[in-house]
Amino acid sequence: MFSNTRNIFRAKGSKEIPISRKDAKLSSDDVFITSGCTQAIDVALTMLARPGANILLPRPGFPIYELCAAFRSLEVRHFDLLPEKGFEVDLDAIAALADQNSKSRHHKPWHHRLAC
Repeated sequence: MFSNTRNIFRAKGSKEIPISRKDAKLSSDDVFITSGCTQAIDVALTMLARPGANILLPRPGFPIYELCAAFRSLEVRHFDLLPEKGFEVDLDAIAALADQNSKSRHHKPWHHRLAC
């Protein structure tokens, strides 16, 4: 279900912010509500985009990441997921691909990203 944009500010004020660290201080101003998964991915990649930047994405993966990266001139580098190990991340491949210009490594199994 998508919200009418008039309700976004009300929604931000009503959302609880789940945090993994008890010492983190967050408020509703730290929350960015998007109209869907594609917009959330685009916003995140826009924030990471810098000249010469790259992101590491799993293969198989969710193709919207590549589409949004192309619009932001982010180089995409793929690492494999290991089907024989339940689609576990190949950490050796990530280590080989990452450099000082790597801005993000998406480690979640591909099927979890469908529920942005």
